Amino acid sequence: MVEMNVAQLSGEPDRGKTCFVASPIGPDNSEIRKRSDLILEHVIAETVQPMGYTVNRADQLAVAGSITTQIMSHVVSADIAIFDLTGNNANVFYELAIRHAANKPYIQISDGSPLPFDVTVYRTIPLDYQDLESVAQAKRTLQEMVLAYEQGALVETPLTNVPDVPTLLGSGDLIGSQLSTVINLVMSLHGDMRGVSYQHTIDIEDVPVLQRFIQAYANSGEVPVENRTVLENALRSPHLKEWAQGLPIENVSPAVDSGQG
Repeated sequence: MVEMNVAQLSGEPDRGKTCFVASPIGPDNSEIRKRSDLILEHVIAETVQPMGYTVNRADQLAVAGSITTQIMSHVVSADIAIFDLTGNNANVFYELAIRHAANKPYIQISDGSPLPFDVTVYRTIPLDYQDLESVAQAKRTLQEMVLAYEQGALVETPLTNVPDVPTLLGSGDLIGSQLSTVINLVMSLHGDMRGVSYQHTIDIEDVPVLQRFIQAYANSGEVPVENRTVLENALRSPHLKEWAQGLPIENVSPAVDSGQG
């Protein structure tokens, strides 16, 4: 029996949950910096750190190398990303767009100032950091949204249905080809997809996870229950997680009675 763990399926070491914060930072000792620091410490960190998340912001990245590359890496890879849209900072909106393209869980907060049309339709947590009741409510809402994502809530962005998977698979691009191959292999492994629709969200990071899993079980349509759980935990897309829950469990043949007393 093949035994696998989440790290083997994901191709990376086990790590804790991460939260990246994108906000207007401003120069040292500026009012913008003071506001961002207060929100980071007393709203975001106080809410998500007890939930098991490590919190990072662009100015806190200490690794040598290109700061832009590091920021983009965190924007794409973090389990949760929080965007403070106050002041319509161009960098924050650029990073939000990257997160939209990655189709990963994100949360918007703002001081209530007008926002561009493209993001106003998505839930934004109002926050007046000088109003204690507003801060308390923002923390409660932030916790609720993080929990909802952890429980598989669908990520909704302007790109959720553009393009949908059929369009992507017919586009001839590399990602479409990879997804087509993986989905076809998964359907061969387990023909009954339980009616799950994949036209909303397929996380690109799930592609190598599925490839490794399929390679391990290429000759079997049944999966040990512990490995089914490992696969479910390694996947990011809630639709694929649901599919993984329905994989058939490996049948274990009973020992043959030798007839010897």
